[in-house]
Amino acid sequence: MDQPLELLLRHLDDNRAALWDAVDCVPSPLITRRPAPESWSVAEVLEHLLLLERRVGALLDRHVATIAEREGPASPIESVDALIDTGRLLDRSRKITTGDSVQPRGTMDTSQLRASLEESRRTIRETVERCDGLAIETVSIPHVVLGPINLYQWIAFVGTHEARHAAQIREAATLLARGPG
Repeated sequence: MDQPLELLLRHLDDNRAALWDAVDCVPSPLITRRPAPESWSVAEVLEHLLLLERRVGALLDRHVATIAEREGPASPIESVDALIDTGRLLDRSRKITTGDSVQPRGTMDTSQLRASLEESRRTIRETVERCDGLAIETVSIPHVVLGPINLYQWIAFVGTHEARHAAQIREAATLLARGPG
């Protein structure tokens, strides 16, 4: 497999593990409770991640079928930071407003969310694996915050976006542990 894709798959795996670690810090009865009136509950964060991952998965899948095979090996990438502005995305002091299509609706329970997130991740991984040998850096698609980014960057975005929300869940866990106040 191309080195950048291996790096990106590790990035996805590492951030998914960090997400579940963050979720596991929140007692089950508090998963659906909002830590503050203007904040999402942990369940709402998970639903948002699911909606976004499904959208990006469909976007990748749609474009992979049209990409030509790479003529040589992929250029190595030292880190995900070399692909995408992770600092900007991970900066929790900067609010990023999400679009309506990825707004949580509160319609799924936690076990459904976990199973659905695992399924959507399997789908993304399968699509990334299909990218091996393809010139996916040649396809650029606009992102609302980052501007035009290529498919390598879209894959990196999924993991980094998840890291941003894992931090949000850790913050929520701290607030929820304090109780109403």
